[in-house]
Amino acid sequence: MPRWTWESVGQTQHTIDPDHEIWSKARRVLHDQIVSGRYGAAFGVPCQRRAVVAGGFDGLTPMESADLVHEESSHVAKRLARRAQADGKNVIWDFTLAKADSAERRVESLRAAGYAQVDAVFVDISIEVSIRRADSRHRDGHDAHRAGIGHGGRFVGAEMIRALANETWGSRNRANFEEIKHCFDAWSIYDNSADGRAPILSASHVRARDVARSRSE
Repeated sequence: MPRWTWESVGQTQHTIDPDHEIWSKARRVLHDQIVSGRYGAAFGVPCQRRAVVAGGFDGLTPMESADLVHEESSHVAKRLARRAQADGKNVIWDFTLAKADSAERRVESLRAAGYAQVDAVFVDISIEVSIRRADSRHRDGHDAHRAGIGHGGRFVGAEMIRALANETWGSRNRANFEEIKHCFDAWSIYDNSADGRAPILSASHVRARDVARSRSE
């Protein structure tokens, strides 16, 4: 019996092959329009082949139905990224670092595209703080939507967040960052655990060769 998931809905409705990997012509046209529109909006971004990877716990995005189009939105985002990398656009990749190998492949793709400067910023909070804030943002977004403002808040269950706990580093996200941080030319970690306070820089590192280069520039 096929397993139905939230992530599969978009692909099931708009793909034309049994494996749900080939998008319909109408959907490909829509993807082209989205990519061209978003890329055109970044016309003024320099093409210096510099990248910043931002990671940490996920914030609440609008719309509780976001998971319905997760796979399709990821497909479009990757197309947009490939176009930007081909032109050497300065980019910011924002993801949760739930998987170390996926993040490392993304860095490798930037290097292969000629990006000599790839830095990282990691925003760190505890599991329990993440759960509390996720619930609060969902409720606030829902209330705002009922008042006619915005599209609501995305629901992220406490069990999903607790599944990312790590005994050594507090979260799997942080553990993954520690595993791959050697890939970056410079990295920074910010503590965002206190409410009502801006994140505080807790650790940072710059490769020696990059320090020498910045002094000479």
